[in-house]
Amino acid sequence: MDTVDKYLRFLSANRLEEIKHSMFRAIVKSKVFQKYKFNDGYFMLANDGSGLQSFDYEPYPGCPYKECKSGRKVWTTYVLEAKCN
Repeated sequence: MDTVDKYLRFLSANRLEEIKHSMFRAIVKSKVFQKYKFNDGYFMLANDGSGLQSFDYEPYPGCPYKECKSGRKVWTTYVLEAKCN
């Protein structure tokens, strides 16, 4: 994951968006989701958001955190997954 972290820090936000769009286009073009398509052209997808990693320090500026009753802060990185149903 260190390599992924270094690469993502290197990319601009616009370039990352371009990569996400091209990946989505490739998935749609390959018809991976075709079996999940309804008659009216919609897809049923389930989204799941969960914590990926937690830290006792702020790993990057603006990272979301929770404050415990003791006053200790825990920073968490999140991931959002979409699955066909």
